[in-house]
Amino acid sequence: MIQAGIRHLPVVDGTRLVGMIDDRRLAGEYVAGPLTAKPRTVRDLVEHPPLRARRDTSLRDAAARMAADRADAVCVTTPTDDLIGIATTSDLVHALAGRPLAHGDANDAPVTPLLFRLTPVLPTAD
Repeated sequence: MIQAGIRHLPVVDGTRLVGMIDDRRLAGEYVAGPLTAKPRTVRDLVEHPPLRARRDTSLRDAAARMAADRADAVCVTTPTDDLIGIATTSDLVHALAGRPLAHGDANDAPVTPLLFRLTPVLPTAD
């Protein structure tokens, strides 16, 4: 996810949406480091049911649903729950600004995995 510059992964069974995992959920599994993490599966971490919207849902309605659920992404599905895509807060902000996010734009900026960045702290000379 870090390498791809994404924060949300839909979980599907074939093309049918069954859940969503985000980077915060995954990071929570590694609070004490990856060596101490319990072996878990995607099924253990997936958010059921994920927030959904249809392709013809207005941006206003999608934003209202996201605000009500305190979610930062909504899965876009067909009436039979086949996944079409994901709309994120970034997508909504870009659309509001009149600058829809192109698919390649998310990967253009360098990605720094802040959760795992180490910053040395040197002792003071007191």
